[in-house]
Amino acid sequence: MLCRNCGTNFPDNIANCPKCSAALPRPIKVFKPESDKPSSRIRAAILLALLLSVIGIAVFKLYFISRPGLETSLDAAKQVTAPKLDREDSALNITEPVKKRHTSETMTRPQAVQDSHKDLLIKDSAENKTSYQRTREGLEEQVEKGFQKKEGSHFIVKFGDAENSDIGHLISIVLEEAYIKVGSDIGYYPNDRIEAVLYTQQQFTDVTRAPGWVGAIYDGRIKIPVGGITSRTSLLEKVLFHEYTHALVHRLSNGRAPLWLNEGLAQHEEGAVNEGINNVLTQVAKIEKPLPLRPFEGSFMGFNATQAIVAYSVSLSATEYIIKEFGMSAVKRILENIGTGKTIEEAVSSSLYISYEDLQSNWFMSLKRKFAG
Repeated sequence: MLCRNCGTNFPDNIANCPKCSAALPRPIKVFKPESDKPSSRIRAAILLALLLSVIGIAVFKLYFISRPGLETSLDAAKQVTAPKLDREDSALNITEPVKKRHTSETMTRPQAVQDSHKDLLIKDSAENKTSYQRTREGLEEQVEKGFQKKEGSHFIVKFGDAENSDIGHLISIVLEEAYIKVGSDIGYYPNDRIEAVLYTQQQFTDVTRAPGWVGAIYDGRIKIPVGGITSRTSLLEKVLFHEYTHALVHRLSNGRAPLWLNEGLAQHEEGAVNEGINNVLTQVAKIEKPLPLRPFEGSFMGFNATQAIVAYSVSLSATEYIIKEFGMSAVKRILENIGTGKTIEEAVSSSLYISYEDLQSNWFMSLKRKFAG
């Protein structure tokens, strides 16, 4: 800056001119107000509100779907109906009627590295196989030609590329841990060895033809896309524990378990508890009339990602209600009774000594007490 008395230049940080000792003017600081932008907390609150709104819409759509034996008041929905479907057709596709399926299929919840599955009612006789099944089996045989395999005490792990050998060994170790832990929880250890097949992402998509949110499948064999897996992670453990649980459910129930119980138990064994599930259940708890479980007995294949999140959250909640109130042994009894040919109504009644309708009502009331106050 310049001294007004003698014209000498001087630094900004001194009070008097070094030549004439005159007092020097101080620089003026200009105040610039911050731009008026929403805080990060406000933005987060807006995003959360939007997410909960979408979930609420999905819950509403799932709730007002007509099913055999489904006791809902359609008058409240202005008589909105959907075509009635057979048990094996209950995929709950909200946007259009569900086409006839020849298999009992199940899927798991979406995640960043997803861990979904199908649990097919497998029929060994050639005459019972559909054209789709034969085509898929032919494609699997073609894709898996030349695959290597690692055989363990309880699992056979198949993989294609040699570089997947280490991943195959890792997956074998985690599956053996699942055999011990899940078997101990449920009280069941299968005698046969279970196959796990490792695919590339493209092979997995071609073979399974599953929705985009699906990331792992059980259809008599555990099928996993291994792209990006380089080491053991908690997410990989969850996926394998989840899919192995489906293998046990399939064996105990002879492939006839309602999907909500199948998915609920698999999520319980993987330890699926997080804030996102609780947010969904909070929305479900706001429904005035009890939410029935019948819409969640069949395949989730027709769901979009948001509807799938709702379905898996409900499945976990209802299953954990049974575990808390009646114990894991009661869940096993239900599955075994279903495996002998009993309906879900008969299996629940003979295992829990309450009706299926009472189970649904009691679960929903507990849900409302926990999340709706």
